Amino acid sequence: MAKKFINLYIVDNSEQFSGKLEEIFFERRDLGINVIGTAIKYRACSEDIANTRKADVFLISASLPDRMGIELVTYLKKNINPEAKYIITVTSNTRNLVDQAMSAGADAFLQKPFNSQAMVDLIYELAGKEISEVDNDEEDDDEENYQEYEAEIEEEEEDVFEVEAEDDEEEDDEEEDIEELFRQNPDFLNSEKPRKKRELVEMFSSVTPEKSFAGGVADSNKPNKVITFTSPKSSGKTTVLVNVAAAVKRSSEYDPKIVIVDLNVVYPSVQFALHHDDLTMAKKSIYDLMDDIYELDKDILKEATIIHEPTGIHIINTPFQSIRDFTRVTKEKIKKLILFLREEYDLVLIDTSGNIRDDTTTIPLAMSDTNVLLFQSDFTSLVYTRKFVEMIQLFEESIEQRILDKTMMVLNRYNEVDNLSIEKARNTILNFEDLELNVPLYIPEEPDMTIYGNKAQFIVDKVGLTSERLNELAAMIYPFYTNGDISRRPVTRESKSLFGSLLNRFKK
Repeated sequence: MAKKFINLYIVDNSEQFSGKLEEIFFERRDLGINVIGTAIKYRACSEDIANTRKADVFLISASLPDRMGIELVTYLKKNINPEAKYIITVTSNTRNLVDQAMSAGADAFLQKPFNSQAMVDLIYELAGKEISEVDNDEEDDDEENYQEYEAEIEEEEEDVFEVEAEDDEEEDDEEEDIEELFRQNPDFLNSEKPRKKRELVEMFSSVTPEKSFAGGVADSNKPNKVITFTSPKSSGKTTVLVNVAAAVKRSSEYDPKIVIVDLNVVYPSVQFALHHDDLTMAKKSIYDLMDDIYELDKDILKEATIIHEPTGIHIINTPFQSIRDFTRVTKEKIKKLILFLREEYDLVLIDTSGNIRDDTTTIPLAMSDTNVLLFQSDFTSLVYTRKFVEMIQLFEESIEQRILDKTMMVLNRYNEVDNLSIEKARNTILNFEDLELNVPLYIPEEPDMTIYGNKAQFIVDKVGLTSERLNELAAMIYPFYTNGDISRRPVTRESKSLFGSLLNRFKK
């Protein structure tokens, strides 16, 4: 008898993404897709030969923590499983890699976020099967594959209906609970296994504020991103953030609506990085937003928003002198503010303090799509940065959420003569066991940095390597060119440094 199930192997840098797919296919056996393995990194997948040889279809992210997904496609197709079909998954930032992926052997691509039904249809198309071929009543062929899965599903169902009884009294309580659940959800009565009645789209829909710590996103055709900039020690963080905002606003064909949030409430500096004469000042402040957070609307937001007239960038007003107002900024209010701003803007850039114990730092780190961690190659900065990463690891454990997986480290203000070598900086910070941090580029020291800073001018306006690197960082954070069109991107020199080599690989 022919094999009914399609064996799927998932390689993605997001455990949440892979886990969600596993959940779907565990619960929906009727879909006929068997997840035989998952991996986060190139190395883990390449070493899992027992499972990768059995895969019919691979779902591989274009960018992985240790190598590019495209390289993994080439390796697997040549050495492990040439008969399998390969789907490369991209984001708006890696959309320009599609052509290269197809040339490397990928059979198709999906851009995140994608429609779940389209994903299933594509898997079936590549596997050469029709969904109707899956016979839900016959399970003999794949019983061995699914014995373990079936046990997990049944255990989850028992958890949902609260039927883990230790005595007769608890059994009576659970029967009442189940009856009440059926009364509230009559559709469950129509299914032998209620959890499988959930629609595929519902199971893999975009997260909402009620479902996720990070909440929902704006309903827009433009990419929607929340980016946090942080640094454990002063490393030119605010200057980089403001210049990145200007670069995105001027160079992205999406023309995103941008807001900067200065959550470094003790020492706010975003406003001082811009020329005061170019700012339309706000009537209210971030503290007023916190007070009105449960009634927050566009009108209230507008009153607390500063506008930088030359670029149109918005800034939430964080006044420098409001020391006694710090207590008005709480964890839950920060969450609600970020969720609201994500709905209203295409790109939310958050400037934080370097205090990892502060909610104004930890909450944005957890809620962002990408975190930019800046450091310098001097001994004090390296020590502080390493300790900062260690504390983030502890924070990850407390919230059971990965933060470092979505964090890129950027070496700023690098001076080859005066600073510690890049190799020294790299060895000091990155030698964590079982942890590989992404360091896509370094930004060299700009000789006229002080002059530009005192004049509140954008460094990206100046021709030079520092400007080029800031623009490249901006392009990593928010796509400059719609539909992955990079034909108009200016040609930049390839760096010979260790950090630069990572950047060159990223660009290719």
